[in-house]
Formats: sequence, C-alpha cells, structure tokens
Amino acid sequence: MPALGKGAQREVLYIDGETGEATMHLRLIAMCNALITQGQQTLVDKYLLLSFKGGHEGESINADIDTVEGQRQIEELMDGKVWLLVLDNYCSLAPNSFRGRSAESCLLDWIDRQKKLGVTVILIHHTNKSGQSHGSIEKENRADSIFSLNHHACSTSQKKLIEFKVEKMRNRACELETTVFELRSEQHGKKHSLFLEPANAENLISPQLKEILLLKKQGLNQKQIANRLGLSPSMVCRLMKEVPA
Repeated sequence: MPALGKGAQREVLYIDGETGEATMHLRLIAMCNALITQGQQTLVDKYLLLSFKGGHEGESINADIDTVEGQRQIEELMDGKVWLLVLDNYCSLAPNSFRGRSAESCLLDWIDRQKKLGVTVILIHHTNKSGQSHGSIEKENRADSIFSLNHHACSTSQKKLIEFKVEKMRNRACELETTVFELRSEQHGKKHSLFLEPANAENLISPQLKEILLLKKQGLNQKQIANRLGLSPSMVCRLMKEVPA
C-alpha cells in the first residue's frame, strides 16, 4: 500500500461491486494494522478513495460501468486526480458485457481511453468453479498484463497459501513467474491484522511429498518408495519434481 502514493493530487480509486462498505473497511483496517506493525507508514487514508456500487450518494456509482452513464459517474469520482483505478469485479460491475459484445466493447474502449490519459486500470475478474473465465476473451486480448491468483495445492484451513502467477506481460522480455504468498491473520485484543508475505519453501511441500523425501533420505529408491506408499514409480518421480528449488 505505501508505494501507491505519487503526490498530493494523485489518488487510487477502488470501486467495489459486491463486497459492501462495512466488510471492505474492516479488511482495509486489518491491512493497515499490519503495515503499522511492520513499521511502515501507511498512505491509505491519504491516497485511497473507496467507492461502492449503490453505496452512499456522492461517493458511489449507481450504473453499470459498461454503459456511458456508469463511465461518466466514474470520471466524476476521478476528477482528473486518479492514477490507479481498480474495478472489482467484472461480473458485478459490468453485467451487460455478458449479454452482448457492444457493451463489452464500450467498457474496453473506455479503459483504453483512460490508459491514454495515464491512468492504470486493474480489472478484477473471477473464474467459475471449473476455472474458466466468463465472457469472451477480448478483455484478455486487449490487456497489457494478466495476473492470476489461486489457492496453492498445499493451502489448508490453518495455512492460507496464495499462488500469484504472471500470465501475460506485453512488451516485456521477461520470463513469466509464479510466486506463492502466505496470508496470515493476527488478533491482539480488538486489533485485527492481515499479513501477506512470501511463503516459506517448507510450506510448499505436501504431506505426501514430505513422506517421499523422508523415505529417500533413508536410502530407498523410487521403486521402493512407490511400493511402500502404494504409488506408481512415475507418480513418485512427478511428485519429486515439485520440490521447491
């Protein structure tokens, strides 16, 4: 959060379409508490402007963002001062885009115009239960960068691991990478803090892989490990390739 500020007249506009004001403010307070705990100066209050679809008059929008009216309301909130616009999320804020290409083009063309004005736009979009994206792939084709967030395979109810993957970076000659973070929650009295930190490599190893590595350390080969655990040798080989570097 601290890196978001660029000057007294520059702001971040976050428009939420479904979480609601009360829940979002609680999450922000928890994140700010974590920043303060880590000795970092938080600039959230100074630079972040929260807006909600159907929220309080004067600081919200009451039209879909894939319409001219919805875009006009956002521009009024931006007031020429916003350099980062976060739209959360595509399904709730732009429902017309799923019923016709014209509404989707209206939104994507508007986003392109904002980019030309120097505004960075982050469009958050959820996948369905099968991991597929709703709507056409036009938004992916026109995006400069695509990042995905998923639960890591080793994530549990006690240990929340989030996989951050770079899917696309236009005009960047770099290798696409995947990083795993741990979402940690702390409660001290009435103070609730949320931390997002790079995950420890040991936390990225599944219980089954830990058992394989233990047997290997005891001197067993892949075939013996497979027989001991009731797995195929090829499965043991595949799992061992998942050991973090």
